Amino acid sequence: MPLKRKRRKKKKFPNRRNSAKHFKEWATVGREVIVNGKDIRVYSRGKLVEAFATFGFPKTYTTIMNWENAGILPKSPIVISGKSYYTKGMIEVIVLTYIECGNGKNLSSPEYYKQRLWDEFNRVVEKELF
Repeated sequence: MPLKRKRRKKKKFPNRRNSAKHFKEWATVGREVIVNGKDIRVYSRGKLVEAFATFGFPKTYTTIMNWENAGILPKSPIVISGKSYYTKGMIEVIVLTYIECGNGKNLSSPEYYKQRLWDEFNRVVEKELF
């Protein structure tokens, strides 16, 4: 009689395995840049993906790119060598607004989410960069 092998459990969220345990932990690793005479720590889109996964809403890098191209997510004003970078405040606003407005297909109104995200994002950009 052949022996049965145990099946491995599939991970529910593959992006989550690389995500930080807490929002503040990933925020310690970043790139220091000078913007308008201020030293600012910035993070790549990958950290935005990790932030979504940390809060239990795994998104892919492609999803973030599609949101930017569709105009749902504002493009970052910080571009270095063709790559977009976000500050901690920008990432927090994007993720927390997503959670507050409902998430995924449960969004109460995608236009409301888009408008609120743009307003909050612009407020954070004004505060941190200028």
